[in-house]
Amino acid sequence: KRKRKEKGKRKRCWISGCGLFRWKRESDCSLKMAAEKQRRVIFLDVDGVLVSSRCLTFDYEDTDETLYHPDPRFTYMAPLEIYALNSLKTIVSSMEGVEICISSTWRIESELMNYLSRAFRAYGLDKYVVGCTPTLSFGRGDEIREWLIKEAQKTEKGTIVGFVVIDDAHVESINHSLPKGHFVQTLLKGGGVELAKE
Repeated sequence: KRKRKEKGKRKRCWISGCGLFRWKRESDCSLKMAAEKQRRVIFLDVDGVLVSSRCLTFDYEDTDETLYHPDPRFTYMAPLEIYALNSLKTIVSSMEGVEICISSTWRIESELMNYLSRAFRAYGLDKYVVGCTPTLSFGRGDEIREWLIKEAQKTEKGTIVGFVVIDDAHVESINHSLPKGHFVQTLLKGGGVELAKE
């Protein structure tokens, strides 16, 4: 009699560094991380991170050279703190495999994203951007979790070995949906991404 070919068992496999699981065939669970690209993802908010409170309240001069200013035609857009852009550049260039995923609500508005893209190109950050989180009704933490789970299935792009969420708000959602130790909360007053270097 012809033996039936056994189907590979399926088990939950750990997504290294992320504290999340994915379903995968048991025979595939030993990931050869040394041979794969190791991805480290920054989930980036904008308001409260690259944009401080003075930018939102227009407490600055149009000639302020510490700010990256938007096109004057778009008066509703807030400038970006240049020191925050430089800090972000230091972080992403300090190790290999760092990627930026935009989790801010800015991702929903095309004009805001175009403005952010121009700023990123000016500071050499554009090459690190890999996309945006999906828009869900469950909160930012779930949006980030959904992105991580889907990206973990794209093994041809490498293995996600770590991530950090840089945000000034959404504390409850992020802490509820994601494992501890991956959230850096900034202050709207000062903005900045210095703490994420750790």
